[in-house]
Amino acid sequence: MTLLRFLHMLGICLWLGGVLATITITLLVPEEKPVARASGLRMVGRLHSWIIAPGILLALVTGFVLVGRLGTTQLPPSVSAMAGVGVVAGLLALFAQYPTAIKLAAISPAAEQNPVPPALHRVERRLTIVSTIATVLVLTAMYFGAVV
Repeated sequence: MTLLRFLHMLGICLWLGGVLATITITLLVPEEKPVARASGLRMVGRLHSWIIAPGILLALVTGFVLVGRLGTTQLPPSVSAMAGVGVVAGLLALFAQYPTAIKLAAISPAAEQNPVPPALHRVERRLTIVSTIATVLVLTAMYFGAVV
């Protein structure tokens, strides 16, 4: 059980750490030269593929196993809330945030153009919105987990 909890927290740390790195990159990239801007946006896709998505999967799988071991009849309300919000956050991140980040990385060469095409700004905005919602949800799940 201790190993599962450690792996669960590791997944959450990878997820949130990757999101913080993504936020930092996307805030700093507009100030860079076009080639560096495109490289930074490609890095956002790599962060999602190598750190964020594996962290989400690890958190979801270990979360399901941990809740399964507790049994559904004896779950405190805070654990139920944590599990429910965490699953919604994970699914939103995997099926909306991750594909958007990959799309952003794929169209990142457009960031070398001056002016930057509106399509690139739309994908960046969508990634920002979806990432913010998923991150707020996972932090909410962590709050419910801390209440236990």
